[in-house]
Amino acid sequence: MLGIAVLVFVAVFGLHFGFITWQQAQVAAQWVRVAGTREASAWARYVEHGDYWIGYSYALAAAFTAIALALTIRQRRQAAAGLVGGVTLLGVLYGAGCFLIGCCGSPMLVVYLSLFGPSVLGLLKPLVAIITTLSVVVSTALIIRRARAHACAGCAPTLSARP
Repeated sequence: MLGIAVLVFVAVFGLHFGFITWQQAQVAAQWVRVAGTREASAWARYVEHGDYWIGYSYALAAAFTAIALALTIRQRRQAAAGLVGGVTLLGVLYGAGCFLIGCCGSPMLVVYLSLFGPSVLGLLKPLVAIITTLSVVVSTALIIRRARAHACAGCAPTLSARP
């Protein structure tokens, strides 16, 4: 399962890097190149603009989703009601989080943070990465706790035998 997560992480990070590089090439194609100037590499521009923070956030969220999906498939023997309830709750949380944090094209986190200044200080992209990391850590802890509770749910309580 960890191998799938690493593969998804690397793939999404690579796709983000490729997309950002393609976008920058499209913009650069509209400008006149001055002879004798040296252009920075795509990776140098990616790091310079801090886009790796967003790539990390996307990749971490995708890797976590892959692990959660794999666990769901592995534990598909659970009741349908629990699955529907979990998916509904997950959908609501993803929808609200997506709107507030700013993935899916919503600029709400950027708007909120612009009021307080992190974008001016250059902290916006690292802040998004920190929020994503904290979300994944908390969610992983909840999944592990829930898995332990379900593992012991089928256990019969042991009573000490009294002579």
